[in-house]
Amino acid sequence: MSAGANATVVRWLAPELDAAPSPVETSIEVPLPRPPSLEEIQAIEEAAHRDGYEAGPPPGATRKASPWARPRCAA
Repeated sequence: MSAGANATVVRWLAPELDAAPSPVETSIEVPLPRPPSLEEIQAIEEAAHRDGYEAGPPPGATRKASPWARPRCAA
C-alpha cells in the first residue's frame, strides 16, 4: 500500500487547555478513510519485518541473551 501523490493527511491536534469551546458548528463532513483490509495489514507487517531483517541491527546494538535460554557449559 503506498500513499498517492495527492494524498491528504489530516492530523488532529488537542485544543489548548485554557481555550474556550468554539461556538461555531461546522456542517462540513469529511468522509473517513477506508480502514485497511486484513490482507493490506499483513502485507505491511511482512514488509516491515523483511525491511528490518535486511537492515540488520542498528549500529552499536548488542545482542542480549534471552532470560529463557539455557546457560552454556564451558567446554
